[in-house]
Amino acid sequence: MSHPQQVVNDPSVPGFFDSNNDFPSEQLPVLPKEEFGPADSRQCDRFHTSRASWPGKGNIPTVEIIAPVLTHHHDVPDDSDSEMEDDMEDSSDDEQETDRPRNHVQKTYASYAYWLHREVKECIYGSVYTGQLLQFDSVNQAWICTEKQVAIKALRWETVNRYDSTSPERPLQEIAALQHLQTFIANQEGQDISSDTVTLPFEEVMDRINFYTRNIEKYNVMTSLDILSDDTFLYVVMPFCDGGELFDLLLEKGQPYTAQEARFLIRKIMNGVNTLHKAKVCHRDMSLENIMLIKRNIPVIIDYGMCIGIPYTGNHRCLIKPAGNVGKPYYKSPEVVLNRDPFDGRAIDSFSLGPILHMLVCGFQPWEEAMQTDEKFTYFSQGQFRPYLEHFANQGSAYADKLLQDPDLVDLLQRMFLLNPRSRLSLYQVWMHPWMRGPEQAP
Repeated sequence: MSHPQQVVNDPSVPGFFDSNNDFPSEQLPVLPKEEFGPADSRQCDRFHTSRASWPGKGNIPTVEIIAPVLTHHHDVPDDSDSEMEDDMEDSSDDEQETDRPRNHVQKTYASYAYWLHREVKECIYGSVYTGQLLQFDSVNQAWICTEKQVAIKALRWETVNRYDSTSPERPLQEIAALQHLQTFIANQEGQDISSDTVTLPFEEVMDRINFYTRNIEKYNVMTSLDILSDDTFLYVVMPFCDGGELFDLLLEKGQPYTAQEARFLIRKIMNGVNTLHKAKVCHRDMSLENIMLIKRNIPVIIDYGMCIGIPYTGNHRCLIKPAGNVGKPYYKSPEVVLNRDPFDGRAIDSFSLGPILHMLVCGFQPWEEAMQTDEKFTYFSQGQFRPYLEHFANQGSAYADKLLQDPDLVDLLQRMFLLNPRSRLSLYQVWMHPWMRGPEQAP
């Protein structure tokens, strides 16, 4: 992991872990949150077709697909509609006949499309599907199914337009952030993505999709593959994570991860957070629920509906004006809950890593919410984590006894739980903590 900016970066210096070494200077201005965007989408058609096959598996009876299109306006006779257009559900057959040419919108399909294979869940703004990448066979005017899986969010425009400006979870900002991260990763890798995929031959489309699929494993953050839209839906196409949600996997296990396994996971999650922060993105909703897995052990941070841009003055990061009490109760920082004072975008994401690590090694959350009315949080945030554990270990608590057997872990969690963000560990300090330097093992 390449570390964020810091004042002192040598863990051997006395007092290195005593305060946040990456907190913005008080001399800098407090600025409003940055916005991403605007979100950009390509036109597509959504229709059913029987002209699809899966090599080795034969023809597919009928599939529903979304196909990117380019449109060209020109005068043509009425009977010139293409055979593929006749396949579309929304094509109109009731035009008045005339011998005169009319202004016609000719649709040219891209070399690829996506099969909306299976709806897996409903979300606030629509549905989530598993999908398959399709290649267009221009000779046979048919679609060939590839083995490349994708995830597709289909968001209803009506709902998006109604709630995007008022809801804390804003889908258009999420899409803009996905595209921002797509560009950031391409720049980091020296990849040229200036060409519109709609105009590319299929081999280059596949190369680009494989590029982003590989790099979500390297950077541990989700990016978009395609943003498409029609009159009814906005489609967000993303790499498919086959390992499910980390929160669900923890429940499925029925027991915590070992220290070695938790260390493996939290390091990769931290790498994802560092990617966001280098891209000047504050997630604001870091949680086990917003971490998907590839191959059941490679974490990928998802769901940027609440994220904001981190403001800078020149090369200096600034504090952000209060921007709402958002996020999930177990994970959000006390300054977000209070929503009164300026906050550091990096610090609030780093705080959420504390509850995440606690849940990985213990199997449950450390408190209900980061408020002074929460007894556990009050103890933990005021430097009383170890005394709290010692008290309950004396009363036979297996949870407390287990944690006390790992003093470095207790020390790390205590420093991540502190109330004052200026005293809390920065992301780099967490990375360099003695507990984090121990052995790891993939789950």
